[in-house]
Amino acid sequence: FWNESEFKACLGCLGEEMPDSELKAAVGKLAKTKPGHVSFDEFLNFMVSRTADTDSKDQILQAFKDLAGDKNYITENQLRDGMSSEKVNYLVKVMPKSHENSEAYDYVAWVNSTIH
Repeated sequence: FWNESEFKACLGCLGEEMPDSELKAAVGKLAKTKPGHVSFDEFLNFMVSRTADTDSKDQILQAFKDLAGDKNYITENQLRDGMSSEKVNYLVKVMPKSHENSEAYDYVAWVNSTIH
């Protein structure tokens, strides 16, 4: 079993980087056998799902929802916590503004209009 810092080190060795907030959420979801610790099998399942060639619409929506703290809109700062500047700069240009929060973006509408 790996704790959070060991899990992060394993990801780093594989060239995978993850913001601390996303890492903490991932460990919380993955650590089913021993709370706060990821088993090798849980790690393998995580890496298989993370490295799949394509993500389903539901997976993409869930990823945005995780970054957004379970809200249906996401702020630019939340995007920056989990993505490269290049990706964020693109998304804030193409995502519609949220009707719920004028300083946020409607990732649900964007995903639904982009991915079929």
